[in-house]
Amino acid sequence: MTESREYQIWLGMKARCHTESNRAYKYYGAKGVSVCDAWFNSFEQFLADMGVAPEGASIDRVDVRGNYEPSNCRWATAEEQANNKSNNRRITWQGKTMTAAQWGRELGLKQHTILRRLRDGWTVPRALTVKNGSTGAML
Repeated sequence: MTESREYQIWLGMKARCHTESNRAYKYYGAKGVSVCDAWFNSFEQFLADMGVAPEGASIDRVDVRGNYEPSNCRWATAEEQANNKSNNRRITWQGKTMTAAQWGRELGLKQHTILRRLRDGWTVPRALTVKNGSTGAML
């Protein structure tokens, strides 16, 4: 299976965590992210735990501060991965927590508009309910 997509993902995961010359090492290995011994030493175990990657999915760590290990990994779409980045701004409103990008998609607002409003001191309800082009002076 050395030509399989999963094998290439496994190699990449190991390289970014354990090979200092890898261009992504600074974001993974240098920050303490590692691959569990079972996966590091065995592609077969990695494949047994993760299964075949669904079309369009890549490996994602559920807890971005955690390691590559069975309890912390999943196959995820590009959108799921983008919403699981450590630098995302998470916003809670009406009992629901989502990233600024997710709120923007749900409410028809631009992510950068929401973030700018919050930086400018707007309250969360105001930042999420005023439509684009309005100052929100009444809220």
